[in-house]
Amino acid sequence: MNLRPSRRHVLRAAGIALALPWMESLNAPLGHAADAAAPKRFIPVYFPNGASVLWWKTTGSGSGSAWQLSPLLSAFEPFKKKMQLIRQLGNFSWRSDLLSMSPAWNTYRERNDFCGVCKMPAGAFVVPSHSRDPSALLNCIDGDAYRSSKGQAPLSSPMNGETVDQLLARSMPQATSLPSMQLGLLDGIGSLDERHSAMSRNMSWNKEGTALGKDIDPKRVFDKLVASGAGAANTDPQAVAEAQRRRALDLSALDGIGDSATRLQQRLGKSDRERLDQFLTGVRELEVKVQRVPDGTTGGASSCMPITLPADMKANDTRAHVMNDLIVMALQCDVTRIVTYMLDNSRSDLVYSWVPRRDWDKGGAMVGGTCTAYHESQHHTGVSPDFASITRWHIEVVADLLKKMDAVQDASGGTLLDNSLVMFSSDMHHGDHASFDLPMALFGGGGGTFKQDQLVSLPETIEDMRQLRDLYFTVLNNYFGLGVTSFGTDLRGVPNRVMAELLA
Repeated sequence: MNLRPSRRHVLRAAGIALALPWMESLNAPLGHAADAAAPKRFIPVYFPNGASVLWWKTTGSGSGSAWQLSPLLSAFEPFKKKMQLIRQLGNFSWRSDLLSMSPAWNTYRERNDFCGVCKMPAGAFVVPSHSRDPSALLNCIDGDAYRSSKGQAPLSSPMNGETVDQLLARSMPQATSLPSMQLGLLDGIGSLDERHSAMSRNMSWNKEGTALGKDIDPKRVFDKLVASGAGAANTDPQAVAEAQRRRALDLSALDGIGDSATRLQQRLGKSDRERLDQFLTGVRELEVKVQRVPDGTTGGASSCMPITLPADMKANDTRAHVMNDLIVMALQCDVTRIVTYMLDNSRSDLVYSWVPRRDWDKGGAMVGGTCTAYHESQHHTGVSPDFASITRWHIEVVADLLKKMDAVQDASGGTLLDNSLVMFSSDMHHGDHASFDLPMALFGGGGGTFKQDQLVSLPETIEDMRQLRDLYFTVLNNYFGLGVTSFGTDLRGVPNRVMAELLA
């Protein structure tokens, strides 16, 4: 018998199509384990405003025990063996004025920021940075030049070039219910930095140049996942109506699939019956968590009104943990393999008053009080406890996601994390706004594609420095096997090069 059923199976009811995790009883001939290759997954996670300089206070270099995380990054210690930390990576070769700058782009600007890199190329300073840098993070092109080429006003049009996640989503050989998901955590108010608000509030743009937004409501995300077979964009009227009815009557999404689940149980072996019970129990527990998350957000960048924080100062922690659960559910059930995750808007000045102020230059010792406005803290002089503590909170959110991914066994061996690539990065260095030496960490081996447990120090010299477009070029070709000939823009005429240092 050469043919085997699809890897994905679905429990259906009115307005519900709950995708199930892999089960041996349904996917392989009796007595044989599954031998299909693990799905390839890519999860870019963005945090704004750059990182505290304490990010770079690592020790040593190379791989294994030869390097150690900084105290600020210590939340990643459980995942160090599945981590690559990258130094001296830039994203500024796309500047339309790069070759006409005065002084020249390849002259150094001297700096003293306590993080070990005392020079930045002049071309790395892009203005206005909080709109142009985030809009170039996943496509490495000059959005202003792109809009001009389309006959659009560079300063006011919401258009932008296609991002790497959307190139992957439309190129995946095996379709999933949702080609990709665009999720967010906070919607902090802040200046739009002289461009359309889409530039500072989005990670993903499609081939037509349209911003895809982000969903920060866990309830809506949960409904989209359980209705994943009823409409990829969750626009199926029946799915929407059923979701509203369940919420109004306080019903579980699982109430309608009881008969379907019972019939499925009869087809499963003992271990798979236990696996199905555990999965459905987990879905119900997640549904309860979702229902407890307060409605609403923490402010909108386009409103230009003072933010109103939830009465529960831990509501943002709760939302973060639930959103992480939802991401894991989407990946585990193979509803999607591409997720962009925007932890806050660019230039967010949200007051992170639920985050305690700690001295991460002294291992995280409490210094009293809670953090102030985010973007304001980016520009505090010296090593700001506020800015470092906010950076640390974002690190802890991602560490929670990694922990949950690493706890789920994948069908073809290893964990979800082992068979994924999670990219955690900001669009700028730190308070200097430079687009060089970006805070950049990769997690997961991509099913054996990438090295792990290493600190990669790329060349700092002007002649040899590398650009972010090469990382995506490597992901597209060496991980996903798409065979693209180029990605992003380099006005110097430098062709893409595979980042062999990252590959196993």
